[in-house]
Amino acid sequence: MGILSQAGVAIGLALIAKHEFASLGARGLHIGSVVITTITGTCILFEIIGPVLTKIGLKKAGEIKTDRTQR
Repeated sequence: MGILSQAGVAIGLALIAKHEFASLGARGLHIGSVVITTITGTCILFEIIGPVLTKIGLKKAGEIKTDRTQR
């Protein structure tokens, strides 16, 4: 759960994939665009829910105290 919000690598790899598919012609350009759109959409989703799931994961691991009186 703690690594969902790591979008930079995924977007970089999607850009490389788009560039590689571009060499296949018009069909490759379409596939490359679909790859970029899909990766960007999922990255946006994970950037929104990632911090929440990271907090849940840290609580389950016992790294965050849930009692507010323990500071």
